[in-house]
Amino acid sequence: MKSKKSIEQIEYEIYHELWELVRQEFKNEKFQSYYIFEGFFDGYRLFHSEEKDDDYYLLLRIFDYIFSLGEKGKIYLWNEVWDSIICREFDPPTIYREDFTKEQLAFIDEILSTNEQNKKVYGENYLYNRNIDITMNINKPTVLERIRLSRFESKLNLKYLEFFRNNPEEYEMYYLNDYDEYFLDRFCSQLHKNLSFAILDDFTNEFYGVISLSSVRNDSLYNIECFIFPEYRGNGYAKEAVKGLLTKAINKELYILLETIRKGIVEKEVANIKCIEAKIQTDNLPSQKLVESCGFKLNGLIPFAGKLKDNYYDEKMYHFIIK
Repeated sequence: MKSKKSIEQIEYEIYHELWELVRQEFKNEKFQSYYIFEGFFDGYRLFHSEEKDDDYYLLLRIFDYIFSLGEKGKIYLWNEVWDSIICREFDPPTIYREDFTKEQLAFIDEILSTNEQNKKVYGENYLYNRNIDITMNINKPTVLERIRLSRFESKLNLKYLEFFRNNPEEYEMYYLNDYDEYFLDRFCSQLHKNLSFAILDDFTNEFYGVISLSSVRNDSLYNIECFIFPEYRGNGYAKEAVKGLLTKAINKELYILLETIRKGIVEKEVANIKCIEAKIQTDNLPSQKLVESCGFKLNGLIPFAGKLKDNYYDEKMYHFIIK
C-alpha cells in the first residue's frame, strides 16, 4: 500500500515539473539587470517593481505562461504570490492591474481577500507570521452535567503551567518524568494541542483541570490524558470529562485543521479517531478504575515503560474502540 504524499512532497514535484517546462519555454531569454534568480520565477520582483523595465515584462510573460498551465501552475503561483505579497505586507506591492487579464486579477484578488478573511478569523497569531496554526483547537465548548469542556485560552494555560512550576511533585506524578523546567515550557503548553480542553465549572467558570487527546503514530490512534487539580479531586469531574469526550469522539463531533497545498487555506475535518488508548502506571489504581468505568478494556502490560527518580515503572495499556 502506497503511503500518502505530504504537502511538501507534492509542492516539490509541482515545482520541478514546472521548472522544466519554464526552462524550455524561456531558454533563450535572460534578465537584463544584475538581479540573480534563485528560482524560475520571482513574484516579489514582479509585484514590487517601481518601473516596468525589461525584467518586469519578462516576469510578466513567465507569470502568463505558468498561469496557462492549469491547476498545477495556479497552485505554484498562489504560493509564490502569497510569499511575495502577503508575507511581506510591511512592503506594500505595486500591482499594475492593466497588465493582467480579468481571470488573473480575480486570482490575485482571491489571494488578497483570503488574507483579509484570515485576519478576522485567526487574529493575533496569524498576523504575526501569516501562517494558520493547524494545532489550534477549533472545537466549540461542550456543556455536560456540571462541567464545560472549552479550548484553552492564554490565561488558563499560564495558570496550568504555573501550578506545575510551584508543585514539581505533581508534575512528576502526572508526566511521569523528573521535573524539567525546559520540558514544562516547551511541551506542556495546552495552547497548541488541537484536542486539549480546559475542564471548567459550567456556572462559576472555576478551572478544575485538563483533558486531552493526542494522535499516536497515525491519525486514527489517540492517547487520552486527564488531570484534575488536587483541591477538586474526588468529585467525579474526571469521569464526567472522560465520558463527555468519548461521546464527542463516538458521534464524530471533534474537529481538527489540516493544511492544504495552497498557503493560507486550511480545511476543517472530523478527527479520524478509531481507537483511544490510556497508559496508566500499575500502582495508579484510581485512574485504572476511572477508565474501566468509562468502558476502556485492558489490553496488556508495558514493562519498564519509564523511569522516575531512578526507579523503573510498568504501565497497563487500556483501549477504547470507536466503531
